[in-house]
Amino acid sequence: MGTTINIKQAAELLDISDATLRRWLSSGDPNLLVPHWRSGPQGIYKFDRDEVIEWKENLKVSAPET
Repeated sequence: MGTTINIKQAAELLDISDATLRRWLSSGDPNLLVPHWRSGPQGIYKFDRDEVIEWKENLKVSAPET
Protein backbone atom coordinates (compact mmCIF):
# COMPACT_ATOMS: atom_id res chain seq x y z
CA MET A 1 0.00 0.00 0.00
CA GLY A 2 1.24 3.44 -0.89
CA THR A 3 0.54 6.81 0.62
CA THR A 4 -2.95 7.46 2.01
CA ILE A 5 -4.52 10.67 0.70
CA ASN A 6 -7.77 12.52 1.33
CA ILE A 7 -10.58 13.34 -1.09
CA LYS A 8 -9.18 16.76 -2.03
CA GLN A 9 -5.79 15.26 -2.91
CA ALA A 10 -7.42 12.43 -4.90
CA ALA A 11 -9.54 14.94 -6.81
CA GLU A 12 -6.43 16.97 -7.64
CA LEU A 13 -4.76 13.84 -9.04
CA LEU A 14 -7.83 13.25 -11.21
CA ASP A 15 -8.03 16.91 -12.31
CA ILE A 16 -11.57 17.28 -10.95
CA SER A 17 -13.14 19.06 -8.00
CA ASP A 18 -13.67 17.25 -4.72
CA ALA A 19 -17.43 17.85 -5.17
CA THR A 20 -17.30 15.99 -8.49
CA LEU A 21 -15.39 13.12 -6.90
CA ARG A 22 -18.01 12.90 -4.13
CA ARG A 23 -20.76 12.76 -6.79
CA TRP A 24 -18.88 10.01 -8.63
CA LEU A 25 -18.52 7.94 -5.46
CA SER A 26 -22.20 8.26 -4.57
CA SER A 27 -23.49 7.77 -8.14
CA GLY A 28 -23.39 3.99 -8.09
CA ASP A 29 -21.83 4.00 -11.57
CA PRO A 30 -19.13 1.29 -11.57
CA ASN A 31 -17.17 3.23 -14.22
CA LEU A 32 -16.76 6.12 -11.78
CA LEU A 33 -15.91 4.05 -8.72
CA VAL A 34 -12.46 5.30 -7.79
CA PRO A 35 -10.82 2.82 -5.35
CA HIS A 36 -11.38 4.11 -1.82
CA TRP A 37 -12.45 3.23 1.70
CA ARG A 38 -14.17 5.11 4.46
CA SER A 39 -12.55 5.65 7.83
CA GLY A 40 -13.65 6.72 11.28
CA PRO A 41 -17.07 7.35 12.75
CA GLN A 42 -17.82 10.07 10.18
CA GLY A 43 -16.90 7.83 7.26
CA ILE A 44 -14.21 10.09 5.83
CA TYR A 45 -13.12 9.06 2.33
CA LYS A 46 -9.54 7.77 2.10
CA PHE A 47 -7.58 6.78 -0.99
CA ASP A 48 -4.34 5.04 -1.81
CA ARG A 49 -2.39 7.46 -4.02
CA ASP A 50 -0.94 4.71 -6.23
CA GLU A 51 -4.38 3.13 -6.75
CA VAL A 52 -5.89 6.48 -7.79
CA ILE A 53 -3.08 7.03 -10.31
CA GLU A 54 -3.49 3.50 -11.68
CA TRP A 55 -7.28 3.92 -11.91
CA LYS A 56 -6.83 7.20 -13.80
CA GLU A 57 -4.42 5.59 -16.26
CA ASN A 58 -6.85 2.73 -16.89
CA LEU A 59 -9.90 4.97 -17.21
CA LYS A 60 -11.51 4.63 -20.57
CA VAL A 61 -14.06 7.23 -21.49
CA SER A 62 -15.96 6.59 -24.66
CA ALA A 63 -17.16 9.59 -26.56
CA PRO A 64 -20.84 9.57 -27.43
CA GLU A 65 -21.60 8.83 -31.04
CA THR A 66 -23.09 11.67 -33.03
